[in-house]
Amino acid sequence: MKRLLFGCVGALALAASAAERDDAWIAKEARRIRASDTEAWRRIPWAASLTSAAAAAKREKRPMFVFSHEGNIDTGRC
Repeated sequence: MKRLLFGCVGALALAASAAERDDAWIAKEARRIRASDTEAWRRIPWAASLTSAAAAAKREKRPMFVFSHEGNIDTGRC
């Protein structure tokens, strides 16, 4: 019963949120995203292998994020 209640509340929250996203909101978000730093990902210290990434994560006590893609990352189609 609790799951159903939480599911209904969540669905109502999403519906209310979606109603606020009109054409003006979408245009504003598109401008904000276009003006953002699209080169930030290039400053990430990428590792050449999973083993070197795991060693760096362990050394820095940080999680390891694995990103894989097929395509050209510069076009945003990855």
